[in-house]
Formats: sequence, structure tokens, C-alpha cells
Amino acid sequence: MIGDLFEHGAEAFQGLKAERLWTERTYPVLRLDFSLCKASAHDEFRRKFDEVIEEAIFAAGLASDAFAFFIEMGAFAGSFLR
Repeated sequence: MIGDLFEHGAEAFQGLKAERLWTERTYPVLRLDFSLCKASAHDEFRRKFDEVIEEAIFAAGLASDAFAFFIEMGAFAGSFLR
């Protein structure tokens, strides 16, 4: 539901407080299904997670360079977990 607010604005929230208070523009929303990332090893999880992110980026109509950004940020964040 919060994703709808970011993706479509207040149009779906007629009569609710969000309709009056929402002043932001709309944004692309990535919908992620983490159940697709089940894995028994870190490398396997990472590969599946990257696939889920890539599919979500393309489904949202974002540029392919957005995928490279997410992969780079994931590698950066992952460096703290090792």
C-alpha cells in the first residue's frame, strides 16, 4: 500500500488523510520477492538476490545502469558482512 502512494501518488487514497498530505512527486517502486532468494550458501544467495533486483529494476522500467548501481552498492554493503 505504501508502494502505491510512492508509485501513483494520492489518487488511490481519496478520502484519506494521505490524499491531503501527500505532496511528493511519484517514484519508481521496486517490488522484491525475497522468497526467491532461498539459498544454502552465501554465493548462491547473492546470485539469486542479484537476479531478483535485476528483474525488479527492469519491471519498473528503470535504466539498465540502475542495476549496475545496485550491484555495486550490494558489494559495498556486503564487504561489511565478511
